[in-house]
Amino acid sequence: MSLYTSIYFHPKSPRFSPTEAQVRDILAKLRIQTVEIASGESKPSLLEVLRRKLFPIRAETALLDLDLFWETNISLDRAMELWREHKPYSTHFCLKNEGLAEELTSIIRERIPADLARDFVPWNTGMHIGPWKHHGYDTGEITAKGRFAVTKSHNGSPRDIEEYHQMFSSIPEVRYLLASFEATTGTPWTSSIQLT
Repeated sequence: MSLYTSIYFHPKSPRFSPTEAQVRDILAKLRIQTVEIASGESKPSLLEVLRRKLFPIRAETALLDLDLFWETNISLDRAMELWREHKPYSTHFCLKNEGLAEELTSIIRERIPADLARDFVPWNTGMHIGPWKHHGYDTGEITAKGRFAVTKSHNGSPRDIEEYHQMFSSIPEVRYLLASFEATTGTPWTSSIQLT
């Protein structure tokens, strides 16, 4: 069975939603030049909005024929335009040409022992704007949730996911990145990890 591990940097408040200026500032901190993929759920009709509010389905992501938008290799301005058009529904940016990714990857390789990492290095970077949830791999229970996150992920899984997360979170450069997100948004941030 193939495993995929994701680390989310996110505000501690699950209700926090960023302004456009905050999203742009975070993209600047990550040194993003273009968005490789912008995808998500198109803005539903007013009737669907009311249905979700009054008669919510237990798992909105389960087997729904969603109208998704999907654009590739676009400018930051176009990515912001898509988000503006479709918010507050779920939008995901797969980030390209992230200047910080290569630096962090080298640092993580140096600081986390290979026998713990088992070749897992969170390389892929994304930004999730809209509702998201982490579910425990064994129990299926919700372990974290929010409305905004910066994600680092890749194929594979550490030997011990919790030990890896603790070591990852203690790396000074990772702590500095979280602190910079806090300064940008004016709210406390944390990180969580999920295995899928």
